[in-house]
Amino acid sequence: MPKVHDDKYRQRLAWVGVFVIVFSLLLSSKLFLLQIVRGDDYVETADRSYLQTNEQFDRGTIFLSSKEGIPIAGATIVRGYLLALDPRRIEDPEALYTTLEPYLITINKDEFIQRASKKTDPYEEIEHKIEREQADEIKALELPGVNLYQESWRYYPGEGLLSNALGFVAFRQDTLQGQYGLERQYDDLLARDSEEVNINVFAEIFSNLNKTVFQKNKDHGDIVTTIDARTQQQLEQTLAKALDEWSAKSAFGIVTNPQTGELYAMASTPSYNNNSFGSVKDISIYRNPLIENIYEFGSVIKPLVVAGALDVNAVTADTEYYDAGSVVVEDATIKNYDGKGRGQVTVRDILAESLNTGMVFIMQQMGRDALRNYLTAFGIGERTGIDLPSEVKGLVSNLQSPRELEYATASFGQGISMSPIALARALSALGNGGYLIQPHVVKEIRYEDADDEIIQYSKEDMTQVISTDSSERITRILVSIVDDTLGGGAYKKPGYTIAAKTGTAQIPNPQGGYYDDRNQHSFFGYFPAYDPQYLILLSIEHPKNAKFASQTLTDPFFEIADFLIRYYNVAPDRQ
Repeated sequence: MPKVHDDKYRQRLAWVGVFVIVFSLLLSSKLFLLQIVRGDDYVETADRSYLQTNEQFDRGTIFLSSKEGIPIAGATIVRGYLLALDPRRIEDPEALYTTLEPYLITINKDEFIQRASKKTDPYEEIEHKIEREQADEIKALELPGVNLYQESWRYYPGEGLLSNALGFVAFRQDTLQGQYGLERQYDDLLARDSEEVNINVFAEIFSNLNKTVFQKNKDHGDIVTTIDARTQQQLEQTLAKALDEWSAKSAFGIVTNPQTGELYAMASTPSYNNNSFGSVKDISIYRNPLIENIYEFGSVIKPLVVAGALDVNAVTADTEYYDAGSVVVEDATIKNYDGKGRGQVTVRDILAESLNTGMVFIMQQMGRDALRNYLTAFGIGERTGIDLPSEVKGLVSNLQSPRELEYATASFGQGISMSPIALARALSALGNGGYLIQPHVVKEIRYEDADDEIIQYSKEDMTQVISTDSSERITRILVSIVDDTLGGGAYKKPGYTIAAKTGTAQIPNPQGGYYDDRNQHSFFGYFPAYDPQYLILLSIEHPKNAKFASQTLTDPFFEIADFLIRYYNVAPDRQ
């Protein structure tokens, strides 16, 4: 029995010894970190008040991309200085204001003097975000009671570039957190534990020991987006010009790769500057309408319906239909946009002339169930799963109606609504062989303490909505629209096949029905048409003095298309 007790005693001593060794190693590592790795930080701040801590904000970087593959900072950290006063040491607040006035932006004279006159107050913050050069000038003045402290803040080098998709960082209660966009979606990944530079060394050791030993570190890192900075800039400039030209309420656009779902650009206007988000008066502008809003898009939905009809062999491109200019469905009369009939036409003509009556014919040929099944398969009533927050579902409840009228109006894009990103995904399937790809804006995560993660989606892993043959047939029709119909063939592009379609829809009135004088104009297209690498979707809300999308968006579309061809050096695909 004594032998057993001796063995247990030795085992306990051994475990105690192991604990002591581990604790010593942790303590030594921490001391090395503080004294050697961060020693310069403490030396630099040794002359600061022991009671005043300087919390250094840190956060991962969000990178945009370039065609050369070089990441470009879209959201980063900038370090500068905080100007603070010790009023107890200030003799003449007004004279001090005069001296510091060139460096003061956010505070006026009266407020400055009021703060500088608090003789019992040891600390008053006066100005943030002072750059190093200015800080050196202030320091050289050697002003009593004037102190400079290092600080850091979130900075967006592009100012308002990609604003709605980036979001910003702001306080939620007492914590800085990502708000909206990628900042919110990847907040846990981008967030960092704050660092306090002015601290007591041993206090830090023991206060952080619990974190060091008992808490598992979260994964932190940076993200690299699919957004090309130059393409984004081009899209924003084009939209801003269209908004101004047509005095519209808003405009938005998407440039994506229909084969992979990578988004090269996404923008809406009006927008805001992320660096001064606090100056925004209407916070609804923070929302990303491409993800968070839904619209009735009208005639750009027609190619989806025709593709489904082709896929079930209900019609061909040459199937004929007699257009009288109107058609009665149940208790309603449906007319073409101009009320005119075209006589004997083909399915190709129905799309080229955007005939509502012809779309009702196509719906009847394919049947209600097939119409509902294809529009649902294209995903217009569901979220896409894009890596951005607050995505909304489309509204397609009309497709559950027993009335034929609801299916008739849905066939030309009325009575159903979806987000722009959901529409872009559905339209991508027309040109990519029929696959419902995954839209995404992040292509790489660079972890601090782990291997980088490359994010890729292949259409072969996605659902095929229509056959490859049907994809080619609808593409041929859409190419003929550009070559022969749009502007009387004036936009046919030498060397390149472009598949495209315009759409004009009435805007729903919240009180019921539709506005008579408000329209939503849209334009989409993809190229090179038979192996598309780029899809552009543009839309403009309530443009003035323009009835049709062909008036407002044709030139902006081809301006962006021409840019992409030059910028990416797209090879010609036809003679």
